[in-house]
Amino acid sequence: MKPWRSNEHRRSNPTILACAGVRAPLGQRGGASGVRDGCLRCAHPLPGIAKLALVGALLLSFTAGIPSAGAAQAPSSGSTGETSAAFSSVEKLKLTLALSRSYRLTGEPQRALDTLAPLSAGPWPSAAIEAEYHDEVARDEDALGRPREARGELETAVALDPTAERRFRLGQLAERLGDPEEARRQLEAAVAAEPGNTEYKAALAYMLRNSGDFAGAAQLLSGVLAAAPNRYALHEDLGYTYLGLGENEKAIDQFKWAIDNQQLYPNETQEERDATSRTIEGLRRTINAVEPHWTAYGYTNLCLTGHYCERRTQNLESLISTNQGGLELDYQPPGIGYVDGRIFQGFARTFFSYAPGTINPQGGSFQGGVGIHYKPLRDYNLVLSGERLIKFGTNAVNNWEGRISFSTSSGYEIDPVASQSWYSLLYLDLAGTAQSPHQVLSYADGRGGVNFKFADRMVISPFVYGIFRGNYGIGANTSAETGIGASLRGFFYEDKYHAPQDAVELLPRLGYTVYDSLATPSVVFSITVVARF
Repeated sequence: MKPWRSNEHRRSNPTILACAGVRAPLGQRGGASGVRDGCLRCAHPLPGIAKLALVGALLLSFTAGIPSAGAAQAPSSGSTGETSAAFSSVEKLKLTLALSRSYRLTGEPQRALDTLAPLSAGPWPSAAIEAEYHDEVARDEDALGRPREARGELETAVALDPTAERRFRLGQLAERLGDPEEARRQLEAAVAAEPGNTEYKAALAYMLRNSGDFAGAAQLLSGVLAAAPNRYALHEDLGYTYLGLGENEKAIDQFKWAIDNQQLYPNETQEERDATSRTIEGLRRTINAVEPHWTAYGYTNLCLTGHYCERRTQNLESLISTNQGGLELDYQPPGIGYVDGRIFQGFARTFFSYAPGTINPQGGSFQGGVGIHYKPLRDYNLVLSGERLIKFGTNAVNNWEGRISFSTSSGYEIDPVASQSWYSLLYLDLAGTAQSPHQVLSYADGRGGVNFKFADRMVISPFVYGIFRGNYGIGANTSAETGIGASLRGFFYEDKYHAPQDAVELLPRLGYTVYDSLATPSVVFSITVVARF
């Protein structure tokens, strides 16, 4: 199977800031700090002079608007003293709210909350000002890491004065607290109140996507992009949303748009440029995985030194032998071949054993097979296989075989940026035949090491490893081996929209059979060559 980037579809929905151009990624890839799509993503604490300037500006802005607010609250008839008292009350409330806001904006939410505490008992000259008070308390509580308390205060503010912005924030709080129904209700209300606000539509789209409504999410994201076509990150996420709908061609179109317009991505710092390079490489690998394709594999394992290498294998045991070779041809059809990370392939193969100490295939060991591979889980590389075994050689069999395999790796593909990175691989395989002669075969291979990139598409990875082989049928035996090795990998045949599709790997290992049920433990040296086209 071709490697699948598992983190492509498991997309969370961080809070989207209410400003032009911010998007919350559906995936787990990290966004660059600073500006993304033209909006400041985070606020940093201000120095002391800047804090004082901000406080003064806020107080002046609020006092400038107070006379009209105070006049609006004054009764139509009554003494001058009563009017002045009402004006003074509104003035104090607004100045206190402004001071509290300045503390929060300068990174002191607890001080802001303490400033608001004397106002909690009221009285309030209007519902709008009371709503503003609860809104400020909600912001402070959220900044202090108390989202449940923040939600309660914001619900009160919405009940008093249901602005679109408050409903938007309440929807995001509800989603963070695991209440998707309330989140959807509030976000839909925000969109209805301000249908031209693309951020509200984007937030609703991500919420729908996370709750499984891919069609609704795709419709909203398409609408946002119609109004703001250069939102590059939304093109990515619309592509992944289309994958969830099984509309692979539309998804590929979105990924290609992002690749064609990668100049829109952040590129001011080296960190941003590196993140963009990895994003584009990930999109190219996704296109590789999604498109219908043929893949041919060839491999050979030669065990050159050690008692284990002298063993002659029988029947299907060649499948887990260190003296074997094979060829496999896979086809991933359109439509059913790739559906939201779930992969279906048909295959045909043949494999055989080498005579010990030689590179001569044993003619009687040639085994053929035709079957299917199916990856049923979107996020994990678990593969189920069913196969009709076809007898080619005299020691081969006609039988039915079922297999379960699982693998995970990091750093197997070349990082487009880093010259050095971690390398790990775990592969587990369990196979069994349905008819006599019965065999159950197990294989496990674990590696851990470091990648060293010495050319654009070439890497060498020294590692330590452990292998277990088990045959519980004819010629039953088990063995365990550990040691050191190196993987030399080269990747080839790429274009603008596709990551390298061909690869060759040379894998020498030097180990020791710490356990062998049929032979004396010994030093083992083996070489494996794998090619993919």
